[in-house]
Amino acid sequence: MVRNALKSLTNLPTKLIAFSDDMDGLRKVPDNVPNQDLLNQFINQPLTSIPDPFETHESFGHHNNAMLRGFLDSFGFDYTFLSSTECYKTGLFDPVLVEILEKYENIMEVMLPTLRDERKKLIARSSPFVRRQVTFCKFLSVK
Repeated sequence: MVRNALKSLTNLPTKLIAFSDDMDGLRKVPDNVPNQDLLNQFINQPLTSIPDPFETHESFGHHNNAMLRGFLDSFGFDYTFLSSTECYKTGLFDPVLVEILEKYENIMEVMLPTLRDERKKLIARSSPFVRRQVTFCKFLSVK
């Protein structure tokens, strides 16, 4: 709806991206899926690293992605589908990840004042970049 309004009001080109955060960890097993015992073994694992409990796709994440695409297709949406897993695997995110690493301190200066104390402590303990030297390596390959 917003896309159509923007297009009709401005005539600007638009693009709908359906993004699946399929590397998100499984927090709990949904009640409406089969093979509950199987899924319970994979709590906190990325959805694309978990077997598909319906046994129709490569992983639970791939199953969910197919459901999303099927839903969008059934309504005739014109969209581009992106999977977090594939974006990381193909290196699509690499330039931005490098930039985040390079600007980490500046990002923290902006972000930390907006967080509650508990969250600040959690970030201080768990961030892979805090008080660690990050070394970048250049890998060479022969074509």
